[in-house]
Amino acid sequence: MACAQEHLFALDYAIRHCSWLPHDRFGYQGWQAGKEDVFNRLTLLPDMVHDWLWQKFPYAPSVIAYGLRCIRRDLEAGQKRDAALKLALLSHYWHDIIAVSHTWLDFFGDEVDFVRGAFSHFHDTVENRVAQLLQTLTVPPPDSDEDFPSTFVKAVRRAYELGKQVFDAYFASLNQVAPEPTDEAITPPLDALDQWQKLGVINACQAVWAMWELGALSQDDLPFDEADVQRWTLRPLIEGDAETIEASIRDEVLAHQIAEWQQRQGWRGSDIFRAHEKCSENALREYRRWQAKRDLWRQETMTGILPPRPKTPITANWRPDERKG
Repeated sequence: MACAQEHLFALDYAIRHCSWLPHDRFGYQGWQAGKEDVFNRLTLLPDMVHDWLWQKFPYAPSVIAYGLRCIRRDLEAGQKRDAALKLALLSHYWHDIIAVSHTWLDFFGDEVDFVRGAFSHFHDTVENRVAQLLQTLTVPPPDSDEDFPSTFVKAVRRAYELGKQVFDAYFASLNQVAPEPTDEAITPPLDALDQWQKLGVINACQAVWAMWELGALSQDDLPFDEADVQRWTLRPLIEGDAETIEASIRDEVLAHQIAEWQQRQGWRGSDIFRAHEKCSENALREYRRWQAKRDLWRQETMTGILPPRPKTPITANWRPDERKG
């Protein structure tokens, strides 16, 4: 999946432009090293654990704010490696909510509005093109010296502007090859998406850098809700030290550790969205709380940006006019 490569690409950009790690990258091997690099593994860990609810609005900003507080304490104590490892983990939560390959899907509805298989049909078709784009993409130097909350808001707005461009370009391409709605799931030619996806990767890279630089070094913080992080599955890693973090993600213990985290959270994979009978009651309570806050976020914070959720389930042959169904 190209989403992993995009996360590592943005992490690499952030580390290489981070002013407080100019010559000391703790053995970091770069984004193309893959999961073998400890920083890369931490960046991908939330997906490996299936820590889904905390990777999305409205929980994610509180996760980021809480993580940055822990990281600032490390930096104040001179613990650079502790801070850097935690920033690698935290970069996933920031990147995931502004990746254009995700924001364009919010113009359909929420992930729970897709029938089984339809989410992957739309997500993978666009997401998997990113791997090719990364091979030739050059990201300009960071261009923000504002406080982190302002940068956060601007990066989110930019991501959704680009997501809407991808949404429109996707269906314009689809209408060229299949002008009339069909029962088939058709994937259109998607060259028209290149410019928007490239700009989306650039936006995400600079946003992740802003977290490493502006977020870690300033005292300006995002709005924070303790209840949004109280049961966050990977919170103990953010609160631990470098030795504890690295011990948790070593090859010989990682599978066992992930199983333990998943047992604690009460679901596996997409079960929290797709198979509630496999989830614990505690997990379902967390999901219902998240869903209520998510609906409010769509209705209030995203009013005028995102359309209402569709009235009918999203299938793999869905068209925008079905929103009115």
